[in-house]
Amino acid sequence: MLLILTVTALVAWNFYGVKENIASDNRQEQNEIEIELSKEKFSDIVGHEDEKEVKPDIKLTGKPVFKNSAKCHQWFQEHENWKEINDIFESLYMSIEEMTGEHYFQQMPLEAVKSYADAGNPDAMFHYGTEVIWKNGFGFYFNDLNRTQVLSQQERQELANSHQLDLPMLEEGAKYLMDAAVAGKLGGIIELTTLHHYILKRQIESSNNKESIKNAMILSIAYRSLLQQVFAKDIDLMEGFLYSNQSDDLLDKYSKQFPDTDLQAVHTEANNIQKRLFDYWRQNREVLGLPLYPDRFPAHLEQHMKNKNKECG
Repeated sequence: MLLILTVTALVAWNFYGVKENIASDNRQEQNEIEIELSKEKFSDIVGHEDEKEVKPDIKLTGKPVFKNSAKCHQWFQEHENWKEINDIFESLYMSIEEMTGEHYFQQMPLEAVKSYADAGNPDAMFHYGTEVIWKNGFGFYFNDLNRTQVLSQQERQELANSHQLDLPMLEEGAKYLMDAAVAGKLGGIIELTTLHHYILKRQIESSNNKESIKNAMILSIAYRSLLQQVFAKDIDLMEGFLYSNQSDDLLDKYSKQFPDTDLQAVHTEANNIQKRLFDYWRQNREVLGLPLYPDRFPAHLEQHMKNKNKECG
């Protein structure tokens, strides 16, 4: 049964502390942009169930050995443990209905969803916060129902490439996702981390605005750190949502594009935001009597993921 948030926020929501830069951006042309986060956005992490059975190339002392990384991942995803992992992710992040866009909050106007969110429904908070971040991070809503016009893929790309971040509205969307997570929809923090990773990626690939990219970098780092802290007991299962290699590459690109940037200052600001976010999380979770560090995955599933990460790379 879903827990409804009925308490007033204990801490003022002013975590960013970064000023919005409203100067015009000089945009560079780009043919492709990776913002099509489909309804199956975490399929790469939890896998697919319709793939053919894969057998190890070699078996030594009962331990599978693979020559091919893809085959290795697939072998682990065919194990019976994987269904348990999928089921838990669906319960804390997105259900099958949500992944296919058939959840009732995805079938109603956004203002109606907001009314449920403001009344304390965690699912509504999640979906409203997601839509607000999409609109103000990429320039258009994720849900077709909320768009005022039909957009082709090229038009969505052009909008995203020319869109200037609206930091106050991104902050508003983040608050809804945080409140959803506080109230029990833990995937709010996963969604926050995922969306801001792609916002940062889009900024680096299509913008020359140093301040805008820096702000996106600060938020992405802050949310990744928050996810790592909140899900410390399930961190092996959350590894895929941290985009560690991609994030390092983006930071490297940013450093090369703007070599005079004080990266220490970027990390310091991100750390300050992360601390304020966790303070908000801690105080409100304590009021509700909920654990600060959720532990949703049993030990055998954690070990399965550890083995997969170790063997498949």
